[in-house]
Formats: sequence, structure tokens, C-alpha cells
Amino acid sequence: MRPDPTEMQPIKIDPKWYRQVLGQYPTGVCVVTARNDRAEPIAMVVGSFTSVSLDPPLIAFFPDRGSSSWAKLRGCDAFCVNIMAADQEDVCRKLASKDPDKFVGVAHRLSPRGNPVLEDVVAWIECERYSITDAGDHEMVLGQVLELDIAGTGLPLLFFQGGYGRFSHPEPVAAPPEQTQRAGTDMDLDKRLQRLEARAAINDRVVDYFLAADGDDLDGVAASFTESASFRSSGALVASGRQGIADFIRGARRQMGLTVHTPHYVHLTFDGDDAAAGLVGAHLELAFGDATLFGAVRYVDRYVREEGQWLISARDMRVIHMAPWLEVGTAFASATPVRWIGAPPAASDFPRKPTI
Repeated sequence: MRPDPTEMQPIKIDPKWYRQVLGQYPTGVCVVTARNDRAEPIAMVVGSFTSVSLDPPLIAFFPDRGSSSWAKLRGCDAFCVNIMAADQEDVCRKLASKDPDKFVGVAHRLSPRGNPVLEDVVAWIECERYSITDAGDHEMVLGQVLELDIAGTGLPLLFFQGGYGRFSHPEPVAAPPEQTQRAGTDMDLDKRLQRLEARAAINDRVVDYFLAADGDDLDGVAASFTESASFRSSGALVASGRQGIADFIRGARRQMGLTVHTPHYVHLTFDGDDAAAGLVGAHLELAFGDATLFGAVRYVDRYVREEGQWLISARDMRVIHMAPWLEVGTAFASATPVRWIGAPPAASDFPRKPTI
């Protein structure tokens, strides 16, 4: 006797296992392009493109509801689907970033209807929006094809088992899963693109904080932190809460003149979709009385996403070295490279390991 489908309860599926199983199916990689009402080019990378109908000619893609790129594209009446070539992974990553000038350096032309057509793609399909339908945490976008063309003879860019690749006949597209296990490889394309957007947003937050601190923009400083954030200096708690941190920065700025923070890297480790740990490396120049200090610091950070924004929830400023300009050379080579004015020389928060 066959079971009655109406009496069957849906099973709870582990999201990680779901993505891993579906990742066994290779997909192409496309960039959907359009122009907003200011005639600015916009783009979204998708791995869920498919043909739907021949009469009328329809295609579809499935953007995540929470995608900031989709929020910009959603109101466009027409768009162009660019099928990426196997050697265009760098272009794909650039267009997936939050860089406001992401199209700078990306060769493209405009179609007769004004949509960006990327150079060197395998093919392109220009469409007008046909419909948008709910599809769980995604939406299904149907486009009616207006014009299409094969632009090149190269192989397409693929996404398979959590990574980019290319078709190569008759060799296998990718190694077995046990040979490709590494952090993050079980994510599907949409998830990886969301992670790239999160990295870009956190990088922007780090830079926004430095610009606000250097520019005495205390509202901007406060806006960089969560309501319950903490701020430490060399491990010691110096301020708590968004306003408390802004007040601490205000007091510190009163003792200083010009400051210049120059971040060099942000190393991130994600803990799920809404939390991350970060290590920010930066150089710091600051005027202190009649002296100018120069040094290197690392910020040990925690970040959380609240209401769609990435904020700093905890920050600990650790000093590698710091000294007046004329003492930098000797201080850096000593056992006490931290030399704040008015304080005794101190060891680095990151002491050098003994050489072998």
C-alpha cells in the first residue's frame, strides 16, 4: 500500500547537509546586469540560472531575498544575463563585492536597450522582467528574452562542490569530496556570494571607524559599535557601550592632535551567518603634544550583524610597537618597543618569538 502524501510530514533538513548534497550538481555562473534610474551599472552574480520556456521564450534565476545586490536590481524592468567564461573568476568576484566602483576596470558595452554586456563572456541574454514569484527565502524571477547571442567560443565558468571550476572532457570536473575538504567548501554559490558581501561590509565598517576617529566624528564612532559593545586596550577594559566608547574616544582625542590610522588587512573567521572574529592590522601616526608618534597596532575584534548591518561588538587594541619618530628605530629593535610619552617603556603585546 502506497503512503498517502497528504499524511506525510516534511522532515527537518540540516542546512549544511542540504548544501553539501545539492553541491554535487554543477551549475553555471552568470552575472545579471542592468542600469538603475541614475543610469549607473549594477550587477548580481547568480548560480541559479535556467531556461524555462520556448514559447514565449522565458528564462529564470532565483535571487536570495536578503541580497543587497538583488535589492538594487529588483526594480529594473529589463536586464542582461551574462554567462561567464572559465577565465573570468576574478571578474565574477569583483562584481560580487560591495565596491561602489565595482565596474571600474570591467570591460563592457551597452546593449541597444542600455544594459551592460560584459566583454569576453560565453553568451548573453537580454530580457524584460516577466514576473517575480515567492520561492521560500528566495524569489523566482522570470525574464522574457528580447535578444541573445553567443559571444565567444570558450568554456563556461562552473560552480561545483563549493568551488569554481571549468568543464574538461573527458577528465572529471572536480576531485572526490574527500580530496577537496576545506573550510567553506560546502557552501553553494549564493551562500559564498553572501559571505563575500559580508567580508566587504566588515571591511567597510573597519575603515568607517578609522575615518570617523581621525575626523573627530564621534557619532560615526558610536555608529560603528553595538549598543552593548566593549573596548579594551592591551586587554584592559576601558569603555563599555556605544556611548561609553564614544566618550572614551572623545577623551583620548583631547590629548592628541592629528591622527592617521592606515589599515592594511582584516583577517576574518566567521561563526555562522551573523557573527565573525577579526584581526585588523594597521599603522598609526599621531601628534601628542610637540611630538609625533609612529607605531603598529592590531585590533582583536568581534563583529555581529544586527538588522542587516555589521557592527563591532568587541574591540581590543593591542600595540606591536609605538614610539616618537626619532626613537622608532631603536625602540623597534629593543625588548620594550612600546614607548608612549609619559609612560615607562613596555613590552609588545605581540612579543617576538625566539629565533631558532
